[in-house]
Amino acid sequence: MQEYWYPWVPARYRADTLHLSPLEDGVYRRLIDHYMETKLPLPDNEIALSRIVGMPQAEFGQISGTVLAFFKKDKGVLRHKKCDQVLSDQHERSERHRNKSAAGGKAKAEKYNNINANSAIGKPEVMPHRATDKTDRTDKKEKSALQNFKDSDLSELNDWFLNNAPSVNKLKLKDKILNWCASKGKTYKDYFAAARTWATKEHSENIAKGWTPPKTPVNRNDPYAHLTGGSNA
Repeated sequence: MQEYWYPWVPARYRADTLHLSPLEDGVYRRLIDHYMETKLPLPDNEIALSRIVGMPQAEFGQISGTVLAFFKKDKGVLRHKKCDQVLSDQHERSERHRNKSAAGGKAKAEKYNNINANSAIGKPEVMPHRATDKTDRTDKKEKSALQNFKDSDLSELNDWFLNNAPSVNKLKLKDKILNWCASKGKTYKDYFAAARTWATKEHSENIAKGWTPPKTPVNRNDPYAHLTGGSNA
């Protein structure tokens, strides 16, 4: 993980550099930036340093003594204690991140290799927990839908039955649907929608068999109109 930033504490920097002129301060900061961006010590060479800060060598030579006092000579390079410390911390973080990523990738590879091996020898494949959770949620929804249908007297469908399937006994239809589902092992996401489909088909069959609407006006306020054929009697 490459890092292109480093911590900067203005108060601490200001305390260490109050004796510098604005020019010296700017040169020192450019040298630190170069040190941190390249992650290498500075060359112990004024020609190279003047190029790094972008100023003539003669002008750099006039202030180099003050600015370079912050650095320590070490076998042809200039080292900065704080910069080396921060770079060391960054390197350790990078190594931890790399090792953690490698370990995670290895564990993931081993998991899928085991799944493939199990499939090859006929063992059941272990599905991810997420898929299992989704299946469980689906089962709960289907059970809830079935229970709601069982508990209902279908009164919420009174108007629909009177207008679209007046020949159908909705409670008998409900029992028919439940018995069919139980015998076939089938389920519906929406049992009420299924009831309308079944009722439409049954009503069409009843008409084909000769069913005709009752002559007595339908009492829409009668909850048992589907049983009496709509008669007020």
